[in-house]
Amino acid sequence: MLILNVQLKIKTNRLMEDSNNDLLNKKQKEYLSIFIISISVFCFLNGVFFYILNNSIGAYSYWGAMCLAIYFFYFINKLKFDFSTLNHFGNISFTIYAYYNSLLFCKVTPIIYSWFFIIPIIYYLFHDFKRALYSAIAILILTLSVEFVSNLLTIRIDILLSNAEVNFINVGTIIWWLYFLLLHLYYHQEFSLAEKIMHEAENKKGVSPEETLTEKHLKLSSINLDDKTDELYKRIITYFEEQRPYSNAKFNIGQLAQAVNSNTNYVSKALNKGFDGNFNAFMNHYRIKDVTLRLNKLEFERYTLKSIYNSVGFEHQSTFNRVFKEIEGVTPTQYIESLKSNL
Repeated sequence: MLILNVQLKIKTNRLMEDSNNDLLNKKQKEYLSIFIISISVFCFLNGVFFYILNNSIGAYSYWGAMCLAIYFFYFINKLKFDFSTLNHFGNISFTIYAYYNSLLFCKVTPIIYSWFFIIPIIYYLFHDFKRALYSAIAILILTLSVEFVSNLLTIRIDILLSNAEVNFINVGTIIWWLYFLLLHLYYHQEFSLAEKIMHEAENKKGVSPEETLTEKHLKLSSINLDDKTDELYKRIITYFEEQRPYSNAKFNIGQLAQAVNSNTNYVSKALNKGFDGNFNAFMNHYRIKDVTLRLNKLEFERYTLKSIYNSVGFEHQSTFNRVFKEIEGVTPTQYIESLKSNL
């Protein structure tokens, strides 16, 4: 555990040395580059395998795909970089590969269908659950169509392979599948760490007076409470402004009471009178207003929406969407679209 903590501290220090504005972008480029290089190697090896089987169409198809992957690698390193668009393109290309591979090997081994299942995982890790669900439905339709399309186009491999050759295909598929899965899990963690560091760096900068959550949204100066409740409410506001405890999804009213040297009953009373709401409403109000401040700074151009709402304490997108609409009157997507239209 000590070694892991030291490694994490070293990695964090190294990341902190990079420019905050370029940190996530560099990690995203690194991920796409490694992913594309891996695809290129994989296509080359597949081409060799088909060449050994005297299937020139299959060999040249994979070598052509390798050339396209190499060109794509050049594309992301030389032209304007947009991770979301390129990641979508990569996922579509990977789906086409998985479908073509399934058409070829559907009569050889059923394990070839496993390539399809990594696509929804990628969408879930780097986008959101909604897109992952849509991709899963599309993958299911494609999987069900493989047998029919393979018979229609007569491009599948009908040659009799030995048990050793089939086992080679199965083992190779499992190894590569696990490699791509671990690659995406690793970079999902790297993106989360980079975004966390960048958010923390921005939080340390503080906010300008016109962006202060206290004055702009909670109207602290207008409260009229008895002295003790007034003083406690101000302590709560100060604590929230300076410490941002709402960014912790597990933060509760007991922890707040302890932080302001009071008890839950008095804290609840102060919030009901000062904020005109309970603890959960107070927390959600702070969280959503923090999100809107980040969106107004156009952070959605650098971070995923998921990373933004996770950074303020929301764990689930459905809860975030519901609370955001309750407070702002529009969905997060509509809010972002309105910001884009005013650029």
